[in-house]
Amino acid sequence: MSLRNALLFFAIFGLLGAGAITYYIVKTSEEPVKPLPPIKLPGSGKATTSQDAAVVIKKKGSLLDFLFPFSPPPATAPGQPSSYTKPPSSRPTPPESVWEKQSYGYKIPAGQATYPVNNTYDTNLTGPTEEIRESLRSQQEASPYAGLIVMSRPITSSYQNVASADGEYLSITSRIIAGAKPVPITGWQIKSVVTGASAKIGKGAYLAYPGQLNPESEIFLSPGGRAVVATGRSPIGVSFRLNKCTGYFAQYQTFTPTLPEQCPALQEESLPKAPNALDDRCLDYIDRLPICRTHGKLPIYLKPECTTYIAERTNYNFCVSAHKNDPDFYLNEWRIYLNRDDRLWKNRRETIKLIDNEGKTVTAVSY
Repeated sequence: MSLRNALLFFAIFGLLGAGAITYYIVKTSEEPVKPLPPIKLPGSGKATTSQDAAVVIKKKGSLLDFLFPFSPPPATAPGQPSSYTKPPSSRPTPPESVWEKQSYGYKIPAGQATYPVNNTYDTNLTGPTEEIRESLRSQQEASPYAGLIVMSRPITSSYQNVASADGEYLSITSRIIAGAKPVPITGWQIKSVVTGASAKIGKGAYLAYPGQLNPESEIFLSPGGRAVVATGRSPIGVSFRLNKCTGYFAQYQTFTPTLPEQCPALQEESLPKAPNALDDRCLDYIDRLPICRTHGKLPIYLKPECTTYIAERTNYNFCVSAHKNDPDFYLNEWRIYLNRDDRLWKNRRETIKLIDNEGKTVTAVSY
């Protein structure tokens, strides 16, 4: 064999060997196309199969990968644009126009994916944040009477025993608002958020008489009305509405706060006419009498008709009988008693809620 033929033989053999090596490298750097599971793409009403969106995945680390870096295009459904942008985070965010609010996430319209929502993203998306949810919960807990009723912080008389319920009270006031109606408060609960102590408002006597069993009914607060809610027990045995004669109760009983004394004065009553008219000494004595007091023991210089007249007309029963039909007889205030022996409310660091019959908050006070 000549030198020329030998060189030609080795050149042909080298070319065949290089081709075989190149073919082997290419084959080993590819994987067969695997069927992809059906996926839904935005704007597509059907699932796209692997025949519609198949890609060849390169093995990393091969010689061709190093020489010719390759990034596969995204799967594209028929009729869809082929542009591709990598999402900024692990959870892609669809366009804002397709979001629909829900209580705990966002619902995507039919044919599109649904992405979970967590607190990290709530502040950046248009969904409800935790603060808004809390506000909604507060509104759901609010009573329909919220805004109509005002409650004061409790007051405790300093001269009372520290543990005794006597002298502890708070007030509930109905605001004067155009179109407001009387508010029923029987059954409402007053509760300490701090200690959990609570008590319910019961019924009361619309027209109370001391020393007897009084019929009780539901308590209503008229606009501008006030209810003094005392922790202790009623001195007359019942919760009651004030009237212009209830000042007589305070002569022999202690009320906290004190009862208003607005009893009609005896000199304003109709006087007997002649010939049984009262003499001047009797009339002078009547002019000096204090209101809202009974007078059993009278000066001996007064005539019998004078003492009888005074004794019969200076008491609660006569006052009610003579004035219960007056348009201003009833006062716009109730005295309500919770009938407890021990105090309910803390002196400081306390929060008290007023809760209606539906378990919703009417108002609250913190101090």
